[in-house]
Amino acid sequence: MDVKYKLSIAIFSIYLTACGGGGGDSSVKEEPKPEPAVVSQSYYSFNFDFENYRSFSYFNNEPTRSYMTDVGWGEYLLTQQSLYTDMKVKGDTRAINELTLYFSDAPNVARTEYLKKTNLSGISIFDGVYPGFQGFFKAMNGTPIYANEKIASLYVNAGVEQTFPPGSACYHLEKSVPTKPYIWFTHSGFKDIAYSYMPQLIESWKKDAKSYGYTTRVTSGKWNAYPWTKVQILDKYGVVNSIVVVNYQGMMFEAEMVDGEVFEQSKDAAAYLKRAQQFDPASEAYQHRLAISTYIGNNCKYYNDIAIAAIQRYNAIS
Repeated sequence: MDVKYKLSIAIFSIYLTACGGGGGDSSVKEEPKPEPAVVSQSYYSFNFDFENYRSFSYFNNEPTRSYMTDVGWGEYLLTQQSLYTDMKVKGDTRAINELTLYFSDAPNVARTEYLKKTNLSGISIFDGVYPGFQGFFKAMNGTPIYANEKIASLYVNAGVEQTFPPGSACYHLEKSVPTKPYIWFTHSGFKDIAYSYMPQLIESWKKDAKSYGYTTRVTSGKWNAYPWTKVQILDKYGVVNSIVVVNYQGMMFEAEMVDGEVFEQSKDAAAYLKRAQQFDPASEAYQHRLAISTYIGNNCKYYNDIAIAAIQRYNAIS
């Protein structure tokens, strides 16, 4: 979810900043699942900056496939029941069918992903990975100041001419329905501010947000004896930023709430399109938001083996 905040223009300055992860402490009721189908399929993914390459496969729809969530030194995974650090946490996944995948990154947390498959054969690899941004660069006659460094580098150096070969396909994440969220934070999120100062910071954030025409929504909870606070900044179309802070040993740690809300690709894309329409169509602000809307509405969460091989030839994923 994170990408829309990573791409968006900074809208206000605050003591802490965070991107991604919405949601509160309430569990989201999991939608009914169809009966499992026989699935033999591999899925490949990487993050927005061409990093964290990952793959997983299902064979004849075995009941579950285990994987490990690596929680390294100085990293923390907090659920409603447990705090994990400096260890590998057992997770599991299963394919309900080719387009419905279930994941549990740790005990007592889970999400179900609903996918849509798209044929990429003959499509520009750049457009398949970063839909919307070739149009952005062309409209701005180059690589404008709002451009993400990785996208700009690929556009200039790798180009847009290479295309996906026949048989290439990807999977869009149309909807993600969490059962229970978890919180992720690291030593790098340490703010050297006592958590008891949280009420003053909240008031400061509310004041800053209001000065820019935004509203705020504050939720809090305590998981496994660790209090946390989430402050969401909203415009009339939805959440534009989310700040999560955990009380760890009495101090503030900037955090991310993972799988905190239902995600719907079409709704997020529509919200960014509405934000774009507030600006002059000839402006960079409009074109940037239009590119984000197009990206959110058309980006691929996973690729098949033929598509990922073509992407690796186009630009190696680290």
